[in-house]
Amino acid sequence: MEVGHLWVERLRRNKCPAGDGWLGFRYSLILKVTYGFAAINIDPDALEHSFQKLYRDVLSPLRVNENITKFYRMAPKRVMGLGMPNPGIKMLAYKLHLLQTEWNQPTSAGHMLRQSLEVFQMETGLSTNIIEADYMTGMKPWLLVDGGSSSGVSAADMTFDFSLDGSV
Repeated sequence: MEVGHLWVERLRRNKCPAGDGWLGFRYSLILKVTYGFAAINIDPDALEHSFQKLYRDVLSPLRVNENITKFYRMAPKRVMGLGMPNPGIKMLAYKLHLLQTEWNQPTSAGHMLRQSLEVFQMETGLSTNIIEADYMTGMKPWLLVDGGSSSGVSAADMTFDFSLDGSV
């Protein structure tokens, strides 16, 4: 997040029009701070907190009242919101995109995903499909420890209540 705060300080020092600031925010800053989301595991609440702090800091140089609520920051423009991206949804999208594009492919990333699944299953003694497992109803609550292999997808599963098998 240092990149984001440095970007905000540069925006404050250089008096550019608000429209140019918004373009830089959407097409430069957001891409910089979300790069690599597919490869990291972080607590969704900590991620949300750090992004909301960044969003609050960037609003004043973009000529927007910095005291607006989170709802209006995140709401789409069609309902009079600012349309700032939700970092949890963005991280989930990057992780799912990585799984969809690389799973069972003859690439280094595809082989890495397959090997990490096999190692995870051997370490935990599981032979079930861990992607479709229900982590909330007691099947494997001990897998949700910080830094665990499945904490990224399962934390998103609990936060956004989705399922990879098509049901909600």
